[in-house]
Amino acid sequence: MIYIINSDNDRARVKFVVTLAKDLAKASKTILISNKRNDENIEDYFGMDEIIAYDLYDYFMGRIDLEDLIVKTEEAHFIIGPLLDDKFSPSEEDFNKLVADLSYENIIIESLEPNYFKEKKSLRIVEGDSMPADIKEEYFYILGDPDFDDRRMKEKIESYGKKYLGAYKAPGDTIELARSLVRGDAKTVAKIGFFEKLKMKFS
Repeated sequence: MIYIINSDNDRARVKFVVTLAKDLAKASKTILISNKRNDENIEDYFGMDEIIAYDLYDYFMGRIDLEDLIVKTEEAHFIIGPLLDDKFSPSEEDFNKLVADLSYENIIIESLEPNYFKEKKSLRIVEGDSMPADIKEEYFYILGDPDFDDRRMKEKIESYGKKYLGAYKAPGDTIELARSLVRGDAKTVAKIGFFEKLKMKFS
């Protein structure tokens, strides 16, 4: 399965893809591919920051063989994002060739156009205080605080016409949201009852 994970919140996206990769790797051959540099990157989570010389774009440019590009740890295999964003502009064909050359059951790519692949699961992580006008991805979940109540946003959530996984409220939620994506779960947002609405109004 190909997973494409996107978000404007870099920290949340990187944390999610690493969590997803580690969990999937427990049972099946999994590789995580980064297509963007961030303040925190996937190699940081594996304790290998600043020691990897080659990145994804070096492979696209023919500077390194694929097998030599892949970083392998006990927890997961991964390919780091471009150290210099402007050194190459990969195409849809570049990514399709890369995936075709990989022998993994699960391929997770962060920060990629979701329509590059027909057969995939794509996810958008959105922030509760800045919900987007629309969502391209098939699935989404919302970053909220511990008091976040998605029932207050029921109409907006349902207007996307996409599969809603739920809300992130605390660090432990990441793993369950990742597993919900793998299972293909979708959450139905409950309505706020009449008396609860009255209570909210006067509280």
